[in-house]
Amino acid sequence: MNYEDALPDLYILPDIDSNTVTVQWSRPKTATTPFQWRIVDGSKTVASGRVAAAVARCSIIAAIKNCKLWSPDSPHLYMLTLTWKAGRETISIEQQFGMRKISVNDGRIHLNNEPFYIRGFIRGREAHDHPNLLGLTPTEYYEKNIRAAKAFGFNFVRFHSKVPPRAFFDAADRLGIMAHIEVRKYFGKYQAERDMLDHEPNLVNPALWKKTILEVRNYPSLMAYCLGNEINSPGRQPEVVERKKQLDKLDRSRLFIDTCARGEYDRSNVDYDVQHMG
Repeated sequence: MNYEDALPDLYILPDIDSNTVTVQWSRPKTATTPFQWRIVDGSKTVASGRVAAAVARCSIIAAIKNCKLWSPDSPHLYMLTLTWKAGRETISIEQQFGMRKISVNDGRIHLNNEPFYIRGFIRGREAHDHPNLLGLTPTEYYEKNIRAAKAFGFNFVRFHSKVPPRAFFDAADRLGIMAHIEVRKYFGKYQAERDMLDHEPNLVNPALWKKTILEVRNYPSLMAYCLGNEINSPGRQPEVVERKKQLDKLDRSRLFIDTCARGEYDRSNVDYDVQHMG
């Protein structure tokens, strides 16, 4: 079972500096037994234990000795399994995760405490994507694209005005490529809709922002959250500050950028920038 249905606020937070991973989730009201948990590396169990069913907010810190790091060049994955009972029904969820760290130091993006040079391409909007002409499954469709991109030396993909589905992240986690997502969507014709969007009450609806973060924050391939493309004067938008505060409460292990293009020199909330039209 995917965790999104049973444990929608499951949070897996790796710490490569201490060789530990923190896992948190809210106990479902239907849970009637302690939670059994296990972390597996291939066929080997590297950590396991149990959490009492009586606590409302469950949390574990598991040590992974000599942990293997996740990167585009070496996308090593661990598997977390959580099992419990709801009455007579046994429920078990699995979620892969990677031990990796994304940070900015001395003005440079770092992955696993080493400088990370981005070589990226774009997908997402109709103008930057292609249809599934071969009739592949969603997983096969994204695997094909990622393999081709890596063959050309790319290690990063920006999703223009789009959050890709789980099929992309599952493939990206396994094959090794970093992703930038943009939550503010464009609909319909590309230019005609922009003025309409600029007059909506929110750049990004707070509920949608939270929902998106909860859905994607456990994927090691996710590098950055972006509000959206070509937002005017982001440094003077109070909502940008609010969305950054909201993100910090939900996931501080990724990078944040307010917008791609049209950025100015009054932005204190972003972790990195793009040069085109900046």
